[in-house]
Amino acid sequence: MDVKSESVNSELDQTDAICNPHITLTDIPTEIIQKILSFSSLTIQDVCMVSCSCKKLNICCLQYSNNLWKSKVVQRWPGLLLSTSKQTENKVNWKEICKSCVKTGHLVRYYLNNLDVDYAVEEISSENFNPFICLIEENDISGGIVVNELLSIVHDGQRHKNLTIKYYAVKVLRHIQQLHLSKRWKTFLELPASQQSLETGACLISRWCQPTEIVTDQNISNQLDNIVRLVKQELKERNQDHPAISYTSPDSENTSGLSESLWSPEQCRLVLECINFVMFDKLQFKGNKSEYYDPQNSYIDKVLERKKGIPITLSIIYCCLARRLGILCELVNFPSHFLLRWQEHPLAVSSVERYTYIDAFHGGQLYTQEECCPALGIPKSIGHDISLFNSIENVKVFERIARNLVGIGRHQNQMGDGLLCLRNALELSLLIYPDDLEMRLVQVRINLQMNINLPK
Repeated sequence: MDVKSESVNSELDQTDAICNPHITLTDIPTEIIQKILSFSSLTIQDVCMVSCSCKKLNICCLQYSNNLWKSKVVQRWPGLLLSTSKQTENKVNWKEICKSCVKTGHLVRYYLNNLDVDYAVEEISSENFNPFICLIEENDISGGIVVNELLSIVHDGQRHKNLTIKYYAVKVLRHIQQLHLSKRWKTFLELPASQQSLETGACLISRWCQPTEIVTDQNISNQLDNIVRLVKQELKERNQDHPAISYTSPDSENTSGLSESLWSPEQCRLVLECINFVMFDKLQFKGNKSEYYDPQNSYIDKVLERKKGIPITLSIIYCCLARRLGILCELVNFPSHFLLRWQEHPLAVSSVERYTYIDAFHGGQLYTQEECCPALGIPKSIGHDISLFNSIENVKVFERIARNLVGIGRHQNQMGDGLLCLRNALELSLLIYPDDLEMRLVQVRINLQMNINLPK
């Protein structure tokens, strides 16, 4: 019998086996059963029920099944895997992780129900969050479990049900998110200035001020990468030999590690023209002039989503795009208006001639130093102060955003969400710059107004 005949017979045997009515679920290979059980339509409870049906399926579900339980954890708590490094993912006992997640989830709901009974006040003091704090401190991933469980309660798709539990879930979520983010901020601010990336800081601000929203560094990075792909497509149409088309920046250079532009001034200008076309013409990013004092203009995720922002956030996005394409743009804290500067004439003796300034709020317009004041409606005499055109460290950018949010909060209605926005912004500002006495005094007044115990 030749090889071809053997192959045909083998396929026929497999077909007969599939069609054989005497073949049961337990006759299917373990790998296939686990693949079926990994489908997202089957819940953790479904897998547990299958494991109780017979010895073969019990072994299939409970032994040699790490990838199966990993898939269930990822489906039920999608943000949890993001906090686990790729090097340790396969070493984790995912069945035990799943058990821990389920147990923690039940405890979260139990503690929330107790809050309704024990603390029937508008605001909850910090010490009343202790049961949740104990939960998140159990191990490295418990914080992610608690946050995911709270988010699933808040965003359950049933807008008019379980409102009391959702009310307290939001309170707890805000406190726990900021407890974790405080640690991240402190670690971030201890880094050398060159490693404090704009992108990471902007994401931390968005997460701090929107504790009930799902904002991840990876999602922001992916959105910026998608815009860069469009810029490269446009660049290829204009100059298919441009080196930036094939350039892939290391992670460190995506945000903070680039010390100078990699291309000639002519090549850089072409890239900037392509960024302007894609960002402002194709994707329709623009300055939000009609709602300039909307807090969402300061959150990078909302600016990317709504395509509207203020000078500082649009400049951050522009800067991150340019760095991904090998161009160094620096932020300039110009009076009442953030700008970017790019070294177009590196051989010029005077800094007045060396830099070109980019206005991301007005469609990426390019100015010389002498054109900045007239273009922005600022008295020309102010432009004589050369220090105004210097770049600033990234931490000063974050401090400016926090102060902007405090200013917005102080002018909003001092009730409900307006007061909460102000409180968030004050805590953020003091986290970035703890020695700000003015902000500290405002924080004391707001906490007293909200009947919250003062922090120790």
